[in-house]
Amino acid sequence: MKNLIVIALYFGLTSCGNETTPADTHVKGDSTTVHTDTIPKINPYKDATVEVVVFENAAAGGGQKGFGYDIKIDGKTYIHQPNIPAVPGNDGFIEEERARKTGELVAYKVKNNIMPPSVTLEELDSLGVLK
Repeated sequence: MKNLIVIALYFGLTSCGNETTPADTHVKGDSTTVHTDTIPKINPYKDATVEVVVFENAAAGGGQKGFGYDIKIDGKTYIHQPNIPAVPGNDGFIEEERARKTGELVAYKVKNNIMPPSVTLEELDSLGVLK
């Protein structure tokens, strides 16, 4: 009888520990919730034309100085960035090439569906656009 209880406890404990559910599924009562953040997303920009257009803020008006960039998808403005992202203030880049490098990074993120296509100070520093 003692062996039967030990065997029953062994199977009872091991069967509970081996229960698996997908990482993106959470069971709550009778319903199942699927979180879509782990499901591969279709890239809507895979075949799109993503381009960077650099502009001078003084020419664009508004009292800002320096250069900014637009990200255009299939010819339509998707992002208008007149100032340096991730940096406090409203000043643009001091050189056109710096705005272009940053715009190209953002365009890369858009083209590869890395959303949001935000830019960090570390990325700007690695591009050499903050010096």
